Amino acid sequence: MKKYFYFRDVADEDADDDILSSIAIPVDSIVGVVPVAITTLELYLKKQGLVNDQKVTLTVTRGKLQEVMQEIAAYANNYIHTKAPL
Repeated sequence: MKKYFYFRDVADEDADDDILSSIAIPVDSIVGVVPVAITTLELYLKKQGLVNDQKVTLTVTRGKLQEVMQEIAAYANNYIHTKAPL
């Protein structure tokens, strides 16, 4: 079974009511996680085997960039489907 990360830019699922508010991306499409500012990470994605300009931008609590990158890697590598949804 393929693993996905789900991201949304609204506060809770009640407000997630249109296609522009959220995205689910295959975990195996992530080719890089890059800090670009004190509170910003970019996840670069590949499409059809090619790395291109597709990316997901995450806003992170100041001082937590490294911790968030480690958690993303841990969930991507060690996630077991019997746990809660990813």
